[in-house]
Amino acid sequence: YDMKVHPRENELVIGTHGRSVFGVDVKPFQKLDASKSVIAFESSKIRYSKRWGERRYPYSKPNTPKKDIMYYSKSSGVIKIEISKIVKDGKELILLDQTSADAGFNTYSWDVKIKKYKKRKVISDEGNYVEKGKYEIVFKKDGIESKVEMEVN
Repeated sequence: YDMKVHPRENELVIGTHGRSVFGVDVKPFQKLDASKSVIAFESSKIRYSKRWGERRYPYSKPNTPKKDIMYYSKSSGVIKIEISKIVKDGKELILLDQTSADAGFNTYSWDVKIKKYKKRKVISDEGNYVEKGKYEIVFKKDGIESKVEMEVN
């Protein structure tokens, strides 16, 4: 019945005749670029916890974090993902992964665990969780890469 883009939040607000209201974040649509085969979107911060992986009670499930990162793929296919910790001297690779993507918007779910690499080969898969800091996530497809930063605070 009525649609408006909120000027501050940049969200599409839709009001229906049946007295319902919906809100949709339109920032991802505004960043689309037809010339790129993959586009990564900004990710919100995740709060660090010393209790990641622990059980509160012996019978409960472990506290396992997960970070969903949205990306756009122009076509179906394999997306390569590199996650690096940003350090003073540059970047430290902590995860190499790949996933299959459908054409359109997709979500990559990261369990916030690290692996240790030497010359891009896994030397330790201890399953430790990340520490506080800034991380760079790179999505690669068809020779095009798209980078976003994420912070663990």
